[in-house]
Amino acid sequence: VVVLFLTGDVQGKLMFVQQPMKMASAESLCDTQTDPDFSVLTVGTHNNCASENHVIEVPYVLPFLAEGKFSGVTLEGVNDLQKQYESRFGPGDYRPNLFVTYWSFRAMIGLMVVPLAFALLALWLTRGRRLPDQRWFGIFALITLPT
Repeated sequence: VVVLFLTGDVQGKLMFVQQPMKMASAESLCDTQTDPDFSVLTVGTHNNCASENHVIEVPYVLPFLAEGKFSGVTLEGVNDLQKQYESRFGPGDYRPNLFVTYWSFRAMIGLMVVPLAFALLALWLTRGRRLPDQRWFGIFALITLPT
């Protein structure tokens, strides 16, 4: 689990460098901001930045995910990146589907909770060199595989 977190963190930081539009879309970050909050829940029309509303936000998380620092991080937003890409590559819509990108990122994070909970439960149940023999634990192990 620790290795999964570490490799995911490295890959996430790389994605902010190599694919900033994808990461801005995954966060529904419409405009460039310094130290933006991580959005846990956003409602509205994601593909129209004018009508989105960040309902639940957590400070310091997004700058850490992007650069490993808690402050002093400026992240480019979808609108600003769109203008850059139009001037660089010509006219066109370079934005991915913000709704799909945003919610698939949340689903990925949510599905990560299942194997994390399983690992912590397995550590608890195997303390003292015991082997878990509960039927529900085996079922939980099978459910954990696809997540």
